[in-house]
Amino acid sequence: MRSNGTFGAGLDGQRRPERHGVDVRFVDETMEFVARMTRIRALAFYVVKEESDDCAFRRLDIPEAFHREYKAGMCQYDPFSFTRVPGTVERAALLSQMAELESTPETQHYVRFLKAHGFDDIVEAVFRSETRVLGGISLLLRRGEDCSQVAAVVDAMQPYIEYNLRGFTGRSKIQLREDLTKSFLLSPRELDVTELLMLGETNNFIAESLHISVATVKSHVLKIFEKVGVQNRASLVSLLSEYETH
Repeated sequence: MRSNGTFGAGLDGQRRPERHGVDVRFVDETMEFVARMTRIRALAFYVVKEESDDCAFRRLDIPEAFHREYKAGMCQYDPFSFTRVPGTVERAALLSQMAELESTPETQHYVRFLKAHGFDDIVEAVFRSETRVLGGISLLLRRGEDCSQVAAVVDAMQPYIEYNLRGFTGRSKIQLREDLTKSFLLSPRELDVTELLMLGETNNFIAESLHISVATVKSHVLKIFEKVGVQNRASLVSLLSEYETH
């Protein structure tokens, strides 16, 4: 989580000019979806500005006092800051585990700051395009909330959020379709199905969107898996996400 800048409606609730190509509705809907699936309401979503060393973010039910203190200087101690987060961090990482592995004075100072505001841990998901950090989402957990369960849910959602975020920062849809056609010999219809699979849509939704039967969707999915060389949707998302530009 990083405190420099905002996008869409500001932290004070006032509407401000967009500074990103990222759709604010995507961010808001993603935060609400994550909150609903994890039952954690205190969270923030940030998007890194490629042209400068800061990022814009939106927050949901994070106390104003916490935000002010974070913005005033605690951000420099945050081990999940996009300028400090390790390149090998898991798809969903726990602050408590990182603090054990890297027990630096800075990290311990940040842990104390967190606990002073009534939070016991953080689950962090980082979204990348290869080595470049595109953004991330931070879930602030209070004592008694199941950190492991929350991390497992966020870990499962991370590839889909990352893929969608890359869509706002990577190559055009036309260029990506051309690349996937050359690499895997996907047909135009298979590309249509693949795009919806990458968004996490169900077979029924895909069938309705493309005006085809569910049986036809299943047939396309099996052919896509065979051509790409994967066994399931999660593997498809992980592999094809690498074809985004950076």
